[in-house]
Amino acid sequence: MSTAVVPSYLSKLSRAEKHLVDLKEAIDAYAASKPYAASKGFEGKKQKVVHRLVFKADPANTDIPIIATDVIYNLRSGLSHLMSRLVGNKERN
Repeated sequence: MSTAVVPSYLSKLSRAEKHLVDLKEAIDAYAASKPYAASKGFEGKKQKVVHRLVFKADPANTDIPIIATDVIYNLRSGLSHLMSRLVGNKERN
């Protein structure tokens, strides 16, 4: 039984899709943790309405930036592999 060889650019794109699923899950988990507090109040002598949005948790302290970087890297790498397939060795300069 013969097995077909999957081109490297397709493997990279497939890996990026898996990372996108992981990224969505990480973002959903972050959002579900209610990492923010919203409030409305009055301040000053004229009692102006003030709306505040305070973040309790920084998304930089999660896996979100790492997973997003993996997605971008695999997409860029997949395009590089595709370019290598499209341009023959003799024409690369």
